[in-house]
Amino acid sequence: MVINTTNHGRDAERDGFKIRRSTVEHAIACLTSLDTARELQHVMSAMRRRRVVSIVALQDLAWEG
Repeated sequence: MVINTTNHGRDAERDGFKIRRSTVEHAIACLTSLDTARELQHVMSAMRRRRVVSIVALQDLAWEG
């Protein structure tokens, strides 16, 4: 798994793009937000303690708006 957050600057943008592209090409999970990485850590810790955790894809949720 790769955690790739964005930086400012042209070279950083190019490097970030290359890193994300490489993860897709090699089927490696890539997170682009530290908040998401932190929440994933919480979920994995709960699973390790054998607490019940449900994972649902966002597209499977019915949104009324």
